[in-house]
Amino acid sequence: MKLHELGIEDFTRIVSRKLEESKYNIVLENPQTDEEFPCGVLSNVMRNDKINEDGEPVKSSFSFSLEWWTDKTYYSMALFDEASIKLRELNILLTGNTSPRFDDVTKKYIVGGTYEVNYNAITHSFNKIR
Repeated sequence: MKLHELGIEDFTRIVSRKLEESKYNIVLENPQTDEEFPCGVLSNVMRNDKINEDGEPVKSSFSFSLEWWTDKTYYSMALFDEASIKLRELNILLTGNTSPRFDDVTKKYIVGGTYEVNYNAITHSFNKIR
């Protein structure tokens, strides 16, 4: 049986591409003032191997944070909601929200949350966490 191990880099690329389908600007670190806004910040990507067989991960879970930086709080909220719907197409579910805040450097409003998904290396597929 061939297992399809998925690393953090490949997972991050999959999520970024999914969000970019909707023409979102996705970055991997907090933006500077010269960044193209609005943008989504994809960060804290983590992998946790849940089931291993012969030293290879059969089932893993992935989690990450996603924040939306825009000129208006409501616009950040709207992009956050749109992205959550888009990510559900990959069975990636929202597991928590962060409080809206304002960045003094970029003068942008930020709304975000955390997401999780299980990955099955046998079927090479994402499965809901619940």
